Amino acid sequence: MIRFERQRQVTVGGQSAPPFTVNVSPTAPGFFTIDLSGKNAIVAMNTDGSVNTAANPAARGSWITLFATGEGVTLPADTDGIVEANNSRIPIAPIGIVMSGVGSTFRMAASWPLDVSGVLQLSVMVPPNLNMAGPVGVVLVVNDVTTTQPTFIYVK
Repeated sequence: MIRFERQRQVTVGGQSAPPFTVNVSPTAPGFFTIDLSGKNAIVAMNTDGSVNTAANPAARGSWITLFATGEGVTLPADTDGIVEANNSRIPIAPIGIVMSGVGSTFRMAASWPLDVSGVLQLSVMVPPNLNMAGPVGVVLVVNDVTTTQPTFIYVK
């Protein structure tokens, strides 16, 4: 994992605070969540396009779409905060998904045309060999950096 340190100093109204070090990472993955906290239930769509909820869980072995950010540099390059044109942008960093300790297969990790830049869509299979139902923890790994907040989807 590559991390950089940068020295910064804040000045407000002519008064400067002492310099401090800021750690910068090329990736900082996080999921978009239903309650907007970055933790708890992930914004996810089931195979049929319905929202993944406790009352509407995904089946094991089905494909779901998760929404994340912090994937780092993409090809082609994007500009944060703008609406994407008519082409997808693919992260160059390696990506992995783990659901309750079980690695998951994904078939797509990219921005989607007409989404705001920085929104990553992941088409992920709910592992058929999960041995649990209900809220299932999900961890996104981008370039060996993992999501830090506890997040989950619902599985039946």
